[in-house]
Order: sequence, then structure tokens, then C-alpha cells
Amino acid sequence: MSFGCGTRRIPGGVANLNYPSFVVVFDRINDGVRRLTRTLTKVSAKPETYNVTYAAPEDVQVTVTPMTLELKGKNEKRNYTVEFSLQPQGKVRPAGTWDFGHISWENRKQRVRSPIAFNWKI
Repeated sequence: MSFGCGTRRIPGGVANLNYPSFVVVFDRINDGVRRLTRTLTKVSAKPETYNVTYAAPEDVQVTVTPMTLELKGKNEKRNYTVEFSLQPQGKVRPAGTWDFGHISWENRKQRVRSPIAFNWKI
């Protein structure tokens, strides 16, 4: 017996699934730039504003858009995009090397932190 399944492509590949963590693979296909999008869902009823902070290896530039998220109502959703770019004069790393960082959305009371795993395949 065989079962057929349709296949569906995810823009940006499986790294663009809406998981709280990020896996960023730098390879020859993406020319040292990866753009990933995530969606946050507000779970509390009170309005809140979050600002982004991040940590990444020194040779990776991180750009988060927008840098501030304002959430007003329960179950409200907001998207943000993160661009990870290798710096032209960045440290050359052997293929298979891993490094780590994080993105945090913070306000006075809370911090929502997403780990980032970076892998070099170039």
C-alpha cells in the first residue's frame, strides 16, 4: 500500500517555520544573508510594548524589523523579520562550525528570548 502526499514549499525553507528558535545556515546558496520571519501572539489582556535586543557572533550583522512591538489586545499577532548577514571582512570559519546567540523582546516586566544557532557551510 502506498500513500501519496502533496509537498508544500515554505518560503525560506524549514528555518522559516514559526518556532521561537532560529537556525541560521550560511552557505553558498544564500550569499551570506538569511531573512527569517516570526509571529508573536500576545497572551495577556493589558497593552504592552517590547523592544528588541540581540547577541550574535561579531562577524554577523543582525537587523530586526521592527525594533519595537506594540501589542494592545489579547491574542493580537505581530510579525517581525530578522536579517542575518555575514560581514565582508568577517572571520573565516571552517565548514561545519557552529556558534550561538539570541534575540530578546523585553519590557520592564518581561523578557521573551529566542536562541539562535549559526552554522557555517561555506
